[in-house]
Amino acid sequence: MNFTTLASTYQKEFEEKVKRILRMPSVYQEDERYPFGKPIDDVLNEMLSIGQEDGFSVKNISGYAGHIEYGQGKDIIGVLGHLDVVPAGEGWSNNPFDPVIRDGHLFARGRRMIRVL
Repeated sequence: MNFTTLASTYQKEFEEKVKRILRMPSVYQEDERYPFGKPIDDVLNEMLSIGQEDGFSVKNISGYAGHIEYGQGKDIIGVLGHLDVVPAGEGWSNNPFDPVIRDGHLFARGRRMIRVL
């Protein structure tokens, strides 16, 4: 199996799912109901929903973290990351929460996020 060939068949689907997350202004807000505020809780739940849609096992750890798991026992794959961002501020050339693909790169929140195939 050629991973690059296989991955390219999912490119559009991947781009749309990544854009769903990048559109969310997941900035910390003080809120007694959520550990890091409602926007970060929303993006955590959205990411977990995407994982569940794709058939993964998901867990929300009381709003502090989430697991999207593949495998079981000793044979499990994990990737660490974060979904929160700093406030957008001023001086953006594009809307920081409106991802765009330009010259084969996905831009959002003011920086190149990934190279698309």
